[in-house]
Amino acid sequence: MIMGTWNTDDFTIRISSDLMHLNLKHNQLTFMDYVVSITKVSNQEHSVIALFNDRASTSLRFFEGKVIYPSESDIKSVQLVINNTTQEYMMFISRRNEPYAIQIRDRPNFPYFHKAYIAMDIEPNINNVITSIQTHAHPNYPPDLPNETLSIEDVYYRAGIDLRIITNHVTAPINPASGKGTPAWSYAELNDALLMHFDRKTEPSERIWLFQAAAHEDPTLLGVKFDSADEAQRQGLVIFNQSFTAPIREEHPDEYIDRDKFRTTVHGLGHCFDLSHSFSRESIQWLPVLNDKNSYSFMNYPHKVDGGTAAYFRNFRYIFTPEEKLFLRHAPEQLMEPVHSDTGVSHDFKDPTRQRIGLKLRITAYNHPNAEYEFLEPVHIKIELYNVSNQTLLINKNMLEQLDDLSLLIQSYDGTTKKFRPFVHPECKYIPEPLENGQCLSKVLFISAGSNGWYIDKPGVYVLQLILQINQDVHLGSNLLNLQVLIPTSREEEQLAQDFFTRKVANILSVKGSYSLKATNDFLSEVAERLPSNKVAAHILMMQLYRMARPYKLLSPSKHIKFIEPDINEIQQLWSKTSEHKNELKQLLGEPTWKQIEALVLTNAGRE
Repeated sequence: MIMGTWNTDDFTIRISSDLMHLNLKHNQLTFMDYVVSITKVSNQEHSVIALFNDRASTSLRFFEGKVIYPSESDIKSVQLVINNTTQEYMMFISRRNEPYAIQIRDRPNFPYFHKAYIAMDIEPNINNVITSIQTHAHPNYPPDLPNETLSIEDVYYRAGIDLRIITNHVTAPINPASGKGTPAWSYAELNDALLMHFDRKTEPSERIWLFQAAAHEDPTLLGVKFDSADEAQRQGLVIFNQSFTAPIREEHPDEYIDRDKFRTTVHGLGHCFDLSHSFSRESIQWLPVLNDKNSYSFMNYPHKVDGGTAAYFRNFRYIFTPEEKLFLRHAPEQLMEPVHSDTGVSHDFKDPTRQRIGLKLRITAYNHPNAEYEFLEPVHIKIELYNVSNQTLLINKNMLEQLDDLSLLIQSYDGTTKKFRPFVHPECKYIPEPLENGQCLSKVLFISAGSNGWYIDKPGVYVLQLILQINQDVHLGSNLLNLQVLIPTSREEEQLAQDFFTRKVANILSVKGSYSLKATNDFLSEVAERLPSNKVAAHILMMQLYRMARPYKLLSPSKHIKFIEPDINEIQQLWSKTSEHKNELKQLLGEPTWKQIEALVLTNAGRE
């Protein structure tokens, strides 16, 4: 079997021999012998070729290539010739506009396609971190599944990635606020931990940080992926070990939980390599493949398949599908860098009346009845999913929390449409709950900016639509929402805007604060001081209070957790600034957010 990577002066060539069948959207290929991807070093020109057995003689086998990506390739032809006796082979590549063929022979330089380092930090007092699994430990498995101990590295090596996990154990003092060790983590704290981890010197190919944590503030959160706040293509994946539970009647709860942790970790790392979900992959901007909600892959949700979780694991072989392996091995490098990729549904607005499934999706400007925003003011929308079926429906309680299942399209004043990509990608428990007729699920979401830039940064009218993937075949479109951003009212606003619309400011606003981005924090404090009557000042003030009014955890590059206690004097100074505008802030931020911050302040700063 030939599989691996060649590096020549002119090309990087990768060849796979175990994909066989690919379920492409426009071009179904069955019983291929090989797939070859060829990238030109000078300009990253990239082509993918399927090789089919053309003819054979006693001593030789000949394979002819068919270009499957892109439609206009610079590759004219590819031939592979294998000597049946010696198993030696040669590859001939002919490019358009060049009079000669390039000849490659001998084994690939590397028996894998990519190399990646992962730094894994483990929070104290977690005794059951799962990085390997005994495939027969739980009795629900395919009858012909080999009984073996399988590690995360094994899974990815079989998919073509040489993955190396470097483990560090984190130290922490007893939390003085609780006396019970490390409390649950917030998005802001985890985001800071990611930033501080990558502040230190890292391996050149290390772009993923894996943190094994105890718990998140939301106990239904199994894991979360973060995109970094800088321009580097680096991500953090956090697994919340205490969130995993087994069903009430499960006879093998420990084995069930271990298997779920293992699957969730491999699944999350797949997202770090920019693999999409099996049920929503057909419009990836490369080789479009068909959705498959019944895929028994790491990249599916077990509850999505026909027959539910039990049926999924009864057919689960701890593998990726051929289409997913094709992406991991042969996709252009830039498509495996999540900061620059734009996966998901196509950027077309949909008619919200087309889907008749008993649900209605609605988006509104949160606490802005006229949908008008001041210049620099952060924009939040309220998402509501209503039951309009005249009967009770069983709905996943966390349906709106799975942000990767939501596609928010934002059309700017110049007609350009962008897809919202959050900094934070939660992976939540599946919790089916009844939703009565007329009731709704709701969520408030910051949408001014995401990990691929700012979407709302200039005066003008913006048109938004949210698309929710209900299942493989049904995408539910919301109403169209028109927002207007007003023109600046002063020269000072225009000057501050130059430093406001940056990636780091967007990151802080998205996760509600940061300690590690000190310069950006100082700048936001300056904005609030120089624009005290602008609504952006209220957002900054409340964000700072939310961060300061409780013990805050910092995970340093030396892998020690430091607790920052609330500074009562500083909190009192900030709180005094809110009293004059209490009613305005309640209306601006919403009663629930105000009460949450008020409770934190009163608890930790001792104000009466």
